[in-house]
Amino acid sequence: MKRFAFACVLAACVVMLDARHAQAVPGALDTSFGQNGFAFAAFDNAGLGYSEAVGVAVQSDGKLVVVGDGRPSAQDFSRSAIVLARFNAGGTQDTSFGNSGRVVASFGTLNTAAAVAVQPSDGKIVVAGYASGSSGTSLVLARYTTAGALDATFGTAGIVTSPIGNGGAIAAMAIQSDGKIVLAGTVVRAATGPDFLLVRFLASGALDTSFGASGFPNLSASVTTDFGGQDHATSLAIGSNGTIVVAGQSQAFLDSYFVIARYTAGGLLDNTFGSSGRVTTNFVASDHGGSTGDAALGVAVQSDGKIVVVGRAETNTGLATTDIALARYNMNGTLDATFGTGGKVTTAFVPTNNQVYDDAFAVVIQPDGRIVVAGFTGTAFNEEFAVARYNVNGALDTSFGNGGKVTTDRRGITAFSVAIQKVLLEGMLVVAGEGSPPNVFTSELTVARFDAFTTTLTRVGTFAVDPAAAQAAVHERLEYAFSWTVPEPLNWHDLQSLQLRIRDADDVILSVVFDEASRLFSAFNQASGHSRPGVAAGSPERLETSDATLYMAGAAVTASGPTSPTVTLRLPLGFKPSTAGRSFVIEVAATDDSGVESGFVAAGTVTVEPMH
Repeated sequence: MKRFAFACVLAACVVMLDARHAQAVPGALDTSFGQNGFAFAAFDNAGLGYSEAVGVAVQSDGKLVVVGDGRPSAQDFSRSAIVLARFNAGGTQDTSFGNSGRVVASFGTLNTAAAVAVQPSDGKIVVAGYASGSSGTSLVLARYTTAGALDATFGTAGIVTSPIGNGGAIAAMAIQSDGKIVLAGTVVRAATGPDFLLVRFLASGALDTSFGASGFPNLSASVTTDFGGQDHATSLAIGSNGTIVVAGQSQAFLDSYFVIARYTAGGLLDNTFGSSGRVTTNFVASDHGGSTGDAALGVAVQSDGKIVVVGRAETNTGLATTDIALARYNMNGTLDATFGTGGKVTTAFVPTNNQVYDDAFAVVIQPDGRIVVAGFTGTAFNEEFAVARYNVNGALDTSFGNGGKVTTDRRGITAFSVAIQKVLLEGMLVVAGEGSPPNVFTSELTVARFDAFTTTLTRVGTFAVDPAAAQAAVHERLEYAFSWTVPEPLNWHDLQSLQLRIRDADDVILSVVFDEASRLFSAFNQASGHSRPGVAAGSPERLETSDATLYMAGAAVTASGPTSPTVTLRLPLGFKPSTAGRSFVIEVAATDDSGVESGFVAAGTVTVEPMH
C-alpha cells in the first residue's frame, strides 16, 4: 500500500449555477420540468381511467415517487386501486419502474392511498392506505423494491393488512430514523364515535407491540384518542426528539376545530403538551363543519420543536367559504404569539371574492425556516393548485410568486402533497395532486414544480485530503485520509455527513458518504443507480462499484476528542481494470446539522497506471 506525506487543504467554495438556475425566480413554474412545468401519470398505459395523487416523496437521486387512487373510469365508483408512479428527476415518467412507470395494486374492492415514503437506508418505497370490501375495512401497508416489485422481506409477500372496522381510515404515515413505520388515521368506537388512531410497525412489517397501551381491537398495540366530538386524523409528523404529532379535525354540534395530539416515542399521550397531550384551536365559531369548517389538514415540526399546522378556516358563514389557515404552537402546546396574530394566520387567495374556497392540505419547512403550504383555490368545480410561502413570523413572503402566492391553470386542480427536491444547488418545490394534461378530459396523477430557493454556500470548514496527487496500479490499495475541520465554536458532532467522490468528467465512479449520526458508510454507483448502505468502519465487507472498491476493514473514523473541531476518515480504495489509464478528480463535500452544504470541492487527483 502506498502512502504519501503531503496534504491539500481547501476552503469551501461557491459553485456556479447554470444560466436557468441563476435566473430562477422563487414561485415561478419551472417550465424545464416535465411538460412545461407539469408531469402526469395516467391510471393505465392507454391513458384511460381516473386517478389523483395524494403523496409525493423524493428519492436520494432526485427521482419522484407519487402515490394516489385510481379507477378504470371517472364514472365507475364500484372499485378503485392504489396507483404508484415514479418520475425521473426532470419530470419524465421512469419506465424502468413497475409496468411502464407505474404500479397498480388492489387489496380490496375499494382502495384508498394515504401516503408514500422512501426508506433512507435502502431506497425501498413504502405505501400506506386502506382497503374496504365485504369483510370490512383494513389498513394497508406495502413495501416495494426500487424497481417497483413487492418486497418479499416485508410482511407477507410485501404486504401488511389489519382490520380497522367499518368507518376506519388511514390518513398519514411517517418513517422513524430507526426504520419503524408510524400510521395515523381514524377508527369508530361504539362509546365515542370517530377517534384518532395511531399504530406503529417494525421495519419488518410486524406490529410493534411495545407501542401504545390499550388500542383498537386487532391492533392492541395502538393508541386511540378522543377529543369529545367527531374526530378525524389527517396528518402526522415526527419531531427530532422522537415525539409524534398528529393533527386533524374535531366536529361537535355546530362547530369544528383544529385538533392536535402529541405522543411520546413510546406511543403514550405526552402530558407536557397542551391538556393531557391534546390541543384544540378554533378559528371561526359556529362554522358549518364538515368540508367547510375549521380543519387541520397538514402538520410539520420545525427544527426548534415548534409545530406548524395548516388547513382551512371558514370565513363567510353565510356562504360557507374558506381561507387557508395556519397555526404555530410552542413545544408546550400554547399558540406561538410571535407567529401571525396570536399564533394564527389566514390567507385568502382572492380577498375580494367571498365565493372562493381556499384550502391547504400540506406543509413543508424550508431549510431557512420559511413555511410552504399547498392546496387549492377556486369555486366549486373550478379549482387550481394554490401554493403560498410564509416568513418565519407568519407574514406572506412577498419575494415568492405574486405577493407570496402562486396559482396554476387547470392542469393542476387540487394539490394534496408538497416536498423539496434538490437540483444542483437549487431547492425546488414539487407539488402533487389531481390534474390533467391539456385536451385530456379525465384526471391523472399530477406533479408541478416551482422554483423555491438557491442554497447560499457559507463557510462550513476546511477539507484536507492526503494524498493530493497519486498514481496507483490496478487493484492496488491507496489509502486516503480525508479530514474536515469546522470553524469555532462548532465541533465535529455538528456534522451531518461527509462525502468523497471520484469523478472522471461527468462520470462518478464511486461516491462514499459517511453519516455522523449512525457512524456508517454507504457507497453509490451513479451508473447503475444502486447504493450499498449501512456499513461500519472495520467491517470485513467491501463497498464496490464496477470501477472501484472501498475496503471497509481498513476504514476508520477518528477525532481528537468529543469536542474536537476535526474528524478524519481513513478510506482504503482500490481501482478495477476498467479504470486503467484514466485520471480522476477526488472531490469532497460536507453538510452540517443545520442543512448547510459546502458543495463539492476538488481536493486531489489520482491516475491509474495503464495495464501492461
